Amino acid sequence: VFKDKGKMAYIGESKAAAEVMPAGVLRLGEGKLSDYTFWRSLYGDQEDVRFLGWAGFAVWRYTYFSTMFSLRNQYAVGMDWSRSALFGRPATSSVVGTAN
Repeated sequence: VFKDKGKMAYIGESKAAAEVMPAGVLRLGEGKLSDYTFWRSLYGDQEDVRFLGWAGFAVWRYTYFSTMFSLRNQYAVGMDWSRSALFGRPATSSVVGTAN
């Protein structure tokens, strides 16, 4: 079953744009009515919320991480994100196929 979580785009350098719907990302209550009522009490008639920059990046990462199926994948991705944050991405250089 497909659940639309909204529109998200990773821009780079810890920046992203996200336009999310509350029912797609947040799991606030047992039923759709409680989610809808809570959302309306906070934001009125607005159907979705837009996040840009670091906030969008946080929403993008949370959504990406929460949709993984296994703990093994969550651990592997979490460790990769931590290693990248601490040491940066590995720089690779390929000389295959280049003429000298």
